[in-house]
Amino acid sequence: MSLLEQVALAGLSFGHALRASRRLAMWLPWLLVPGTSLLALAALAWCAHPLLSSFMAPLLRASAGEEALRYPGLYRLLPQIVAGVRFVLDALVVPVAFGGSALAFAAFYRGQEPDTGALLRETLRRAPVFVLAALPVWLAEAGLRAGVAALPGMRLAGLARVLAPHVADAALVLVRATFLYAVVHAALVRRGPAAAVASVPGSLRDGFVPALLIMAVLGVPLAALDAVATGPFAAFAGRVPESALLLAGLRAALAALAGVLASGTATLVWLGALAPREAA
Repeated sequence: MSLLEQVALAGLSFGHALRASRRLAMWLPWLLVPGTSLLALAALAWCAHPLLSSFMAPLLRASAGEEALRYPGLYRLLPQIVAGVRFVLDALVVPVAFGGSALAFAAFYRGQEPDTGALLRETLRRAPVFVLAALPVWLAEAGLRAGVAALPGMRLAGLARVLAPHVADAALVLVRATFLYAVVHAALVRRGPAAAVASVPGSLRDGFVPALLIMAVLGVPLAALDAVATGPFAAFAGRVPESALLLAGLRAALAALAGVLASGTATLVWLGALAPREAA
C-alpha cells in the first residue's frame, strides 16, 4: 500500500469512526477512564477526610512530599500527582477500554448492533489479555520517564538538556503508533497477548502511517491542554488552587474522546488492511 493510500485509509477510517462514535456502545468501555480519573480526583480533594486520610496521607507523602499534605500545596502539586495516576491508568485501564471499544466498533462495522451487556462482559473477561498486549508500550513509557527524571544528574549540554524531554515525547508517540494494533488484534482474533504482540511487525508496512497520523492528530488537543496547564492557566491556578481539579477532569474527558476515536479508527484500519483473512 502506497503512502497516499495509507493516508487516505486513515482519513476514511477516522470519518467512519467519528460517525459511529455517536452510539453509546462505543463509549461504554471508555467511561472507565474518566470514571477512575474522577474517583482519584475525589480521593485527592477529600484526602483529609477521616475515611481516606489513613491511606491517602502516606501515598501523598511518598509520591509528592510533605507539601502535598497541606493547602494549597496539594493543588500546586496536582499536575505532578495526576501524571502519576495517569501512568497507572495507562497500564491497567486504558488498554481495557481500547480493547472493549474495538469489539464494539468491529461489530458495528460488520453490520451488527453491539449488545452492550455482552460487550461489557467480554471486555472484562479479556481485560488481562488487553493489559498484557499493551505492556510493551507501558514499559517503554516507564523507561522514557525514568530517563527524563535522571536528566538533572547527567552532564549534558544546555541544548541537549532542553531537547531531551521533547525527544522522549516523540519517541513515545512512535512506540504507541508501532503497537497501536496489538490490542485490536487481541480483541478481534481472540488469541493470547503473545500472539497480539507478535502481530506488530506485520502491521507496520500498511498500518504504521495511519497509526502515526492517529497518534499525532488526536494527541494535539491533549498536548495543547497540557501546555495551557503549565502556561496561561498556571497564573490563574495560583489564585484559585482548586481550579486544578477542574482542568484535570477536563483532560480526562478529552482523553476519553481521543481514545474512542483512536480505537474506532484503528479498528477499521485493521479490518480493512491488516486483519488475517479469517478475522476480516
